[in-house]
Amino acid sequence: MKTLGVLLALAVAAFVLMAPPPPAEAYDIFLTQWNTTELEAAGDQVKVTISGNTITFLWIDGNGIAPTGTNLNKLFWSANVQTQGGSNGTGTGDYTGVADCGKSGCQADGFGKYQVEVDDSNNSTTTIGPISFTFANDLSLTAFTASDFALQVQYTGGCGGFVDGTNVATTSNSSCTPVPEPITMFLGGTGLLALGYAARRRLFGARLASAS
Repeated sequence: MKTLGVLLALAVAAFVLMAPPPPAEAYDIFLTQWNTTELEAAGDQVKVTISGNTITFLWIDGNGIAPTGTNLNKLFWSANVQTQGGSNGTGTGDYTGVADCGKSGCQADGFGKYQVEVDDSNNSTTTIGPISFTFANDLSLTAFTASDFALQVQYTGGCGGFVDGTNVATTSNSSCTPVPEPITMFLGGTGLLALGYAARRRLFGARLASAS
């Protein structure tokens, strides 16, 4: 009886060892640091989702910049992503031009060099995502960080910048028009009403004076 129990325990242990590990859970990384002061203040960001052998990019509006025509123009990831993914990654649509930057790397302004660059082949369109890339290996088993990715985001009217997960010395882009804060809009509207009221009073006073 004891021998049977031992055999049963060994069989259970062997089954547990042979069973495949549970799939890793998907996780998100947020890129929030810009090389343009106006975009930094606007609160725009890019969400990077790691799920299985897929990486997905999605631009998120911080409601602080006026231009609405937004396009993910260039995407970058590090050699760490390339190595763990077992490939450069495969995109779809306008994002199939996935290029290995070699030893020299590809420059993302203000954030250094990356191993892989993807250029949007149709810059006339506005694409905010989600844009997905498929790799050979399961990436969700690796703890990537925001410094493994960077994007160049182009808005309308010449506004644009690079976003990553690390702080950089930012520069100004006057083409990125900030959206007025609600309190600023309220005070501006109140001022216009006050000016209109004062003008009407002066006009009414002038009419009374001329009538007398």
